[in-house]
Amino acid sequence: MNKLKKTALILLGVLIIVAMYLFYAYPYVITEKTPFTDITFKNNKVFVEIDAKKYELLGAEDQSIEKIQTFAKKKYADKWQHRISDDYILLMKDMGHWAFFSTNLQLKDAQGNRIEKSVSLSEENRVTKRQNVMSRQKVHRKYTTQIPDSLKYITQRIDGYQPKENTQKPIKGLFEYNFQLPMNSWIPKDFAIEDLEVFEYQLKNTYSYANLKGVDYTLAIDAIIADLQTGISKRDLGIQIKRLLALFGDGHSRISRSSLKIDSLFLPFEIQEIDEKHIAVAKNKIFNKDYPEILNIDGFSITSLQAKAGEMVAKGSPQLYERGSLTYLSYYGFLQNQLNIKNSIPKIQFTNGKDTITTRVSLIGKKQRGELAARKESHHKLLANNIGYIYLHKMEEKEEYLKWLKNTMEEFKSTKALIIDIRGNGGGSRKPIYTLLPYFITSPKVININALRINKNLDPNIDEPIGELEKRMAYPEKSTHWTVQEHKAITDFKNSFNPEWKFDKNKFSKWHYSVVSPNNKYYNKPVFVIMDGGNFSASDIFLAAFKDSKNITLIGQKSSGGSGFTGMNFLGNSGIMYLLSRMASFQPNGRLYDGNGVIPDIEIKEKLNNIGKDIALEEAIQMIK
Repeated sequence: MNKLKKTALILLGVLIIVAMYLFYAYPYVITEKTPFTDITFKNNKVFVEIDAKKYELLGAEDQSIEKIQTFAKKKYADKWQHRISDDYILLMKDMGHWAFFSTNLQLKDAQGNRIEKSVSLSEENRVTKRQNVMSRQKVHRKYTTQIPDSLKYITQRIDGYQPKENTQKPIKGLFEYNFQLPMNSWIPKDFAIEDLEVFEYQLKNTYSYANLKGVDYTLAIDAIIADLQTGISKRDLGIQIKRLLALFGDGHSRISRSSLKIDSLFLPFEIQEIDEKHIAVAKNKIFNKDYPEILNIDGFSITSLQAKAGEMVAKGSPQLYERGSLTYLSYYGFLQNQLNIKNSIPKIQFTNGKDTITTRVSLIGKKQRGELAARKESHHKLLANNIGYIYLHKMEEKEEYLKWLKNTMEEFKSTKALIIDIRGNGGGSRKPIYTLLPYFITSPKVININALRINKNLDPNIDEPIGELEKRMAYPEKSTHWTVQEHKAITDFKNSFNPEWKFDKNKFSKWHYSVVSPNNKYYNKPVFVIMDGGNFSASDIFLAAFKDSKNITLIGQKSSGGSGFTGMNFLGNSGIMYLLSRMASFQPNGRLYDGNGVIPDIEIKEKLNNIGKDIALEEAIQMIK
């Protein structure tokens, strides 16, 4: 019996410790949750939306709304409204209430009935609330009709200036309905202007790279408004906004081309610039081996077609633009619409440098297009001379993927050297960095430095432990997240860190750092990381993390460059959804990812006679020997 009592007391003690942890620490380590999908403050009253119904908030957890507002104003000063709306759990905790998964609210409905309701808290509510608040905030100003010729391309249309017969139209205030509208739906002029006012507000107040390149986005918006006439199709408005976003050079901020329904017919090959020539390549082979270079299509030079296709591509690093514009060029059905080309079967002129031929080449559909590139999967194998080889097709976060990486490193711990190939890896999660890099460093290493763009009406006080950038494994210098060694690494690093872009610090958070620590399984043999222009986003972070580490050599071509931490935004009248970056992200050397990319230690340029060969891998193997 005494043994049972002792066990029970131990269990009780554990439960008390867990409860104390939850009460005192839990609000600081969870993502923000709220019971509301919308909230407005009018005088001393608070109005909320819960489960698509409107209520006046009278109180929460037996605390009147008057007491809640008084407490919040006293403790949080100018952040008091944000605490009530977004950091609800923290607010309740500070008021002495346990409200982590659900909360008891006192409400008044539209009929004046008083209701007590238990409501679940979720991050999804917070995202919806943020979007609802943003959709009500817009810019009010005068618009100019004096549009420079250099911006008129933005207003080019696919669907024209008149709605087709029986075309659907949006309904005011019904985003869910408008989101489902087909792309050829007609957006009346006043609806489109209101959406553009919301869009401009979001650019001005939430977009991290709005002022990076000095883009006059207000004039570009004026150009769209000046050309509206009676209205515009949903697709054309989306395409025009996509062209505008491309000016900022940020590859993350965009409207997806698939959502615009412009992926229709494609060239039966990819076009690559090799030796300053445009070469047609299909399935890693020259499309026409006797005449490899393309001079023109339907009488348009490849240079002019690439410039037209490039209107949709972020004007970031040269390698990002080059790759993106050639990709859009292969969407030839879309280009035909823009250039008013009537030929359903393109006429293409090829050359071998001496002679030329002109032939018609049929376009292909999306399924056939997907078959042009060889399907790849992440894998590992042991090469000759005891060289380990790991290919990472994507940066995945699944536990089985990370476990595979760890098992592979265990398997390869006695190899002569290691090759990590990430060519064509467009990004994903940062977890593979935190899984692999610890094998190749002997002390904590700062791998990424960033700051969050702040909208004071919507964002948390990220100088506190709760912060959006935790989702990117980034924390402020004074965070309790750091070990003593990691904090020292940050202190040493920041003394020499010199960012190339001096942004307005009043619009951004304090610096956040991403740090990787060793795992005491140091691999001290040569490591080669093979890279190319297909690397973007988390793959860029991967490359910058591995760069300048002892025994590690980056080999291949420059990465595309991109690190934005996007947030989803929407335009309520048209139902258009798009992404905007919310952070400024820097490499350890102080350069932005966007507009630069990561430079290899050894650059391997593509050559015409090397197509079909793996020159970068051969070079890495040769250097190991």
